[in-house]
Amino acid sequence: MTDLGHIVVHVERDSKAYSAGVRDLDLLVAVEGVRVVASESSTGAPLEFSNALADVLEKVGAEVECTFFSTDSGTSKVVALFVHPILIDGVISSDLAPPGRLTQGLCSPWLADYRECGCYYWAASRPDFVNARLEGAGGASGNSWMQRDRTIRNRPDARPYPNSPTPDLTHFTYQELYLEWQSKLKFVVRGQDSE
Repeated sequence: MTDLGHIVVHVERDSKAYSAGVRDLDLLVAVEGVRVVASESSTGAPLEFSNALADVLEKVGAEVECTFFSTDSGTSKVVALFVHPILIDGVISSDLAPPGRLTQGLCSPWLADYRECGCYYWAASRPDFVNARLEGAGGASGNSWMQRDRTIRNRPDARPYPNSPTPDLTHFTYQELYLEWQSKLKFVVRGQDSE
């Protein structure tokens, strides 16, 4: 269910969205009927959140229909929300983004992309297969880098992150990497992790 939308971090209590029932941690699913996330059932949805909302910038001063999904109740709601300008006289609006707001998350791209990025980005420069050991006739066994239980040995061609909307609980989750990276991730020295 985590790939159904983008998490709403905070809803102002005096806002139209809050009055309509949108709450913190609900998911933004679509804007003007266009999905803001890619999924197996939809094609053409942008993979990057900022690209999903690019067309909305042309509607500054108007309202757009936003579809939210509540993970608590399992219901969806559509709310027409006003599009505020990002730039005022060529400067980013301090009402929308106080100093530091736009860059506060830039210090942790490795946490976001470390788990699955394989697109030649620096966060992808980590092993997928560790503790490798030859197993006769040119075969090998080892562990996925994100595997919880490293006593279970796998073949290197096993997919570490299956394409599934359901999280693979045998691997560390994004939440664990953000909150507990120092205890979950292990250093690799001479081909072996620290365990």
